[in-house]
Amino acid sequence: MLPYIYVWIDISGFVCEGQIVDDYEKTEPFSLSGDAGATVRHKFHFPDVNDKTIRDHKEVRNTLQKQVDDLAFGLYLHIYADTYAHEGYGDVWGHLNGGGDIDIPWQHQERDRAMVKAVYNRMREYAIRLGVKCDWEHKSAEELLKRIESILFRKEDDEKKRIEYWKKLIKKDFNTNVDYSKNIKGGYVDAFDKIQQRVPNWIEKEIEYKKIQRQPCMP
Repeated sequence: MLPYIYVWIDISGFVCEGQIVDDYEKTEPFSLSGDAGATVRHKFHFPDVNDKTIRDHKEVRNTLQKQVDDLAFGLYLHIYADTYAHEGYGDVWGHLNGGGDIDIPWQHQERDRAMVKAVYNRMREYAIRLGVKCDWEHKSAEELLKRIESILFRKEDDEKKRIEYWKKLIKKDFNTNVDYSKNIKGGYVDAFDKIQQRVPNWIEKEIEYKKIQRQPCMP
């Protein structure tokens, strides 16, 4: 979903930054165990503790709306989108008890329609904030949703096939050839590492975060 929106509004840089949050060893959700792992999940994937993550998280949204750098915006956009995808789950053991359908859009259509609209609006705000001149062929999140929902909610379990559907739609709409083989490495990862270190605990005060009674680390 995000690569499509990204190419659409023609801002370079931050979608790959959003994905690296799940892949980088210091931010991926299950790289660490115990309290350290819960803290990573809290900062980057489940902004509320225990099972209380809520969509459109106020503190995450406010932080996202202050960003003026593509890499930082991409990181915080990932966290913001996760407030929808991970609604009702917490930072201790994530959504391990949620079954295998948490990230399957057609099984969460109301949630993911709301997420598409929210993410699109945050990205459009970012473009306007930076003075990026875009060809706003589609003027609203509702119009975007109508254009992509046939793929977004298509009942297809094969991830590779779903990726190919998105690639074909991007090529059709933008008549562009995207190099999907590029690897993220080198100075890009170094820049990401510096940015991820600045991500706060989303509880207002860190001392309050540490006082919260934790759930056990396994169901």
